[in-house]
Parts: sequence; structure tokens; C-alpha cells
Amino acid sequence: LLFMMTAQNSSVVLVTRYTRAGVDPTNLYVINDLVMITEIGKLVMAAALEHNTTNGQLIRSIRENIFERPLDFLRILIPSLLYLVQNS
Repeated sequence: LLFMMTAQNSSVVLVTRYTRAGVDPTNLYVINDLVMITEIGKLVMAAALEHNTTNGQLIRSIRENIFERPLDFLRILIPSLLYLVQNS
């Protein structure tokens, strides 16, 4: 997981530099769009790893670890929302 996240973050930096270099400022994309796409990619990657780890029981794992433990979910939600606001 650590290797995959490191590779993903490094590739985001390289692709961002490549796609924004030499482009007219009026045609640049909004960085918030890039952050959202990056986070969706992380979600897909994490879901695939969880699916593999739980032997195909992804839905059961989500139910047990998120919906049946709302306090733990809130502990994770607060830093996530702060991260979202910080990058907006």
C-alpha cells in the first residue's frame, strides 16, 4: 500500500507539471479538479486493495468498519473534511 501511494503521488506531481508546462494561463485547468481526481483514484485503489485483502468481501468490510462503528467513522471523517477544505 505504501509503495502504491508513493508511486501514485509521484506520478500526480509529474503529470501535473507536464500538463501545465507551456500552456496558456487562460487554458489551464483548476487545481481543485486535479485534487478531486487524485482522491477518486486513491479511493478506487484502496477499495481494490480492501477487496483483495478481504477475499471479495468488500461490502461486508465497509458495513462492519464504517456503518457498525459510527464513532470510528467520525474520527476519520473530521481530518478528511479538514483536508478537503485545505485543498479547496
